[in-house]
Amino acid sequence: MRVEQATADVKLEFKGRSIGLKALVDTGASRSVISKRLAEELGALIPLDEPYELRIAYKYGKLGMVEQSLVKVAFRDVEVPGRVVFEVAEKLGEMYL
Repeated sequence: MRVEQATADVKLEFKGRSIGLKALVDTGASRSVISKRLAEELGALIPLDEPYELRIAYKYGKLGMVEQSLVKVAFRDVEVPGRVVFEVAEKLGEMYL
């Protein structure tokens, strides 16, 4: 599958702030992950009692999870009911540079 086939337009919202972006979507993922930069931009950070590392299928093999973010999500202009919990990855953006 090509990357453009696994991406979708997504809107994240928290307390009146919103961000629109194209996101990688994996409907079989056990966790939803957001970069710390995006979570900070939304002002939606919840510290974890116990930060942890999440193993991933990527050359670095793991991500440090330090916080969570609880936000409203619209996926292809359809609002997801309630709010969605994202794990906040400390260095998610750096992996793809």
